[in-house]
Amino acid sequence: MKRAFTQPTDRAIAFTGLKKRLAKAFYSDVHYGIMGKFLHRNLLWLRTADTTLTKTHPGPHDSQTEITPSWSWMAYEGSMEFMSIGFESVAWSNALRFRNTKELECHVREIKDCSIMREGDEYVLVNTQGNNGSSEASNNAQSSCIEDLDLYESRTPRSWLRFDTDTSDVESLKCVVIGREFGYYSNEYQQDCYILVVKPSNHSSGMFERVGAGSVGSRFISFDEPDIRASVI
Repeated sequence: MKRAFTQPTDRAIAFTGLKKRLAKAFYSDVHYGIMGKFLHRNLLWLRTADTTLTKTHPGPHDSQTEITPSWSWMAYEGSMEFMSIGFESVAWSNALRFRNTKELECHVREIKDCSIMREGDEYVLVNTQGNNGSSEASNNAQSSCIEDLDLYESRTPRSWLRFDTDTSDVESLKCVVIGREFGYYSNEYQQDCYILVVKPSNHSSGMFERVGAGSVGSRFISFDEPDIRASVI
């Protein structure tokens, strides 16, 4: 059974006592429902499939500084869940941290070589470049390390995004890589990357806001190009 507050804006007040206990128990900072010790996993929350979220409206006397940041689940009303990610299967980004209580320090990257198309309740990334030489070379290098490779099929991960609310102009979106999977059969072009989808903020120059999350093949992310050192608010 899921429960909810009559007034969604009361969540921050109700969470205050729990936040203090969690911070003490785990020796960790906690901001807006996100625990620093488990920062990466905590940020990978999702709108539950086939449901909608509504942006939590600030109170009439709240200033801009009191608005819940977009990276927190507390910024929305509705049903949410966390991504199901195995333990000891992901290399988490060491470039991601709290800058302060409102901002996430991170590296923002381009989404490239794909079309973003709606598929039911989500969006999928469709390759527009075909197989490239780098991917083929990487696969060849991998084959020299695995015996009886013909027993295994090369896996092409499904790349998907789930937006927190409906979004437009998907071609201009960027991403923050939270972590990259690793495994015996993974190579740099086949790795799943767990990401936040972001867009430039309308309120603060040089800042970004979260609009969704997803799992994207690393071939669709500009790791070979300069990233943007920025903040998500």
